[in-house]
Amino acid sequence: MNGREGDSTYSYGTGREAERTVRQVAEQPSPMSRADPRVNPLFLALERMSAAIETRAVLQRFVDVAVDMVGAERAVLEIDDRGGRRSELIMATRDGDVDREPWTHGNAAENDERWHSLPVRLGNGPFGTLHLRSGDQRRLEREDIELAAGLANLAGNLIRSAILYQEIEVREQWGNASSRVSTALLAVDPHESLRTIAAELAAERKGERIAVLQPGPASGSIRVVAVEGPDRERCVGRTYSAGETLGASVLGDGMPRATGARTSHGPETLSLETDGMRGPVLFFAITRQKRVCAVLAAARQPGSPEISDTEVHAAADFAERMSLVLDLAVAREAHERSTDRARIARDLHDHVIQILFSVGLDLKNVLSRNSNVLEEALSASLIDRIDDAIRRIRTTIFSINPAPPESARQALMDLAEEASRLLPQPVNMNLSGPIDTMVTGSLLNDVTAVAREMLANVVRHSGADRVEMDVAVLDGSFVLTVEDDGVGMSATPPNGGLANMRKRALARGGSFEVSKKPRRTSATWVVPLP
Repeated sequence: MNGREGDSTYSYGTGREAERTVRQVAEQPSPMSRADPRVNPLFLALERMSAAIETRAVLQRFVDVAVDMVGAERAVLEIDDRGGRRSELIMATRDGDVDREPWTHGNAAENDERWHSLPVRLGNGPFGTLHLRSGDQRRLEREDIELAAGLANLAGNLIRSAILYQEIEVREQWGNASSRVSTALLAVDPHESLRTIAAELAAERKGERIAVLQPGPASGSIRVVAVEGPDRERCVGRTYSAGETLGASVLGDGMPRATGARTSHGPETLSLETDGMRGPVLFFAITRQKRVCAVLAAARQPGSPEISDTEVHAAADFAERMSLVLDLAVAREAHERSTDRARIARDLHDHVIQILFSVGLDLKNVLSRNSNVLEEALSASLIDRIDDAIRRIRTTIFSINPAPPESARQALMDLAEEASRLLPQPVNMNLSGPIDTMVTGSLLNDVTAVAREMLANVVRHSGADRVEMDVAVLDGSFVLTVEDDGVGMSATPPNGGLANMRKRALARGGSFEVSKKPRRTSATWVVPLP
């Protein structure tokens, strides 16, 4: 007979008769009804196929059962992709050697009466075609084909259930990934968010390579800015034209897409490849403020199943959630910046402007007096207050421009911020000189240890309302002073934290002094610069 599906003399309806027989037996089981020779094989086949729940396992059992049930020498299940093209093959043979004879559709399309082709449907839609071949010793008869047709109908229901179960799993996997990646994004700098998404997604989806794509220098081109996963060196930092990858199209319109081993636009450059075989790739867009800023390409290993519509939609939902998290991060950063500006405005108004205002009043007094002695004293006082205003302005400017994470200035500001949480008022901090340049290495370790101990003593023992920390690099020395308006402490304790600070200073050829007055205690740590 001709192996073409439309030329088969055994109709699909004949298989439905066998399926109806099975259903009747299931509804009204009796020993007599089981005597129908078409029923027992289908019952056994249904039992074998039902033992699996994963889609690929159900498909393989279906093909294996088809070979065993009708005595075929070979069975091939051709699965159609979304465009009606063949996307996957599931094969079985009587002797178990599926690689002995490579499959091409021409095997069944030629005039070979040994081949019989039966459609496999899911509901009202096509799923694929089951091809059966008779052996040299035994030809497939009409009853065999009827059984195979009934098996195909039963298998369609099982396959549909397995696919639904797999879709639920896929949605759950992407949902879990969304929760974990969202949590990770809350702790990183917004500028590192895309790399974080790629790294977290690669850790979540083992064996996949996650690439971050952004617009390239030429029109329509894309650039791979980050890669996580296997074979990352092959594409990281590369630039591709629009014709080399489907990612360019996704970057253009934001619509998710998936490719397989066979694609309409040619080989996918960003796919994983082994021995000439390419794996599928899933592309989905990340947006910021409703504009596409990047595309993530999830490349899977060769031999992986085709990417389903369900997974494309699940990945699109993941991308929407990530885009929302990124927008929230941008909004949070803007809010923090606005809060900082409001704080800076308060500091300038409450401290610097008031100092300069009082300086102006005193200058008027100087101009109205004739005493040279008084004028000199006031002039010195005015100079000191202007210097204080300058230091406060400098500190404010430093707080606007964040320092590198490992810098001395940032470390000291972090310590002041920690102490401020435990005090009635924030620590008033003054910075002067090239601190970040001169305070590094082991000196930085000593400085942070001393500053931490000074502030801890103030918090624990002084009962202060106002604390001021002055940090300066001046005349070849580093000077750290912490002053508070609390009850103070012993200036010469025999041991403990103050003794350790003094030892650190002496080891560097410096000094540590504690000055105590009523409602004013000052600790000063001075060491020469290396």
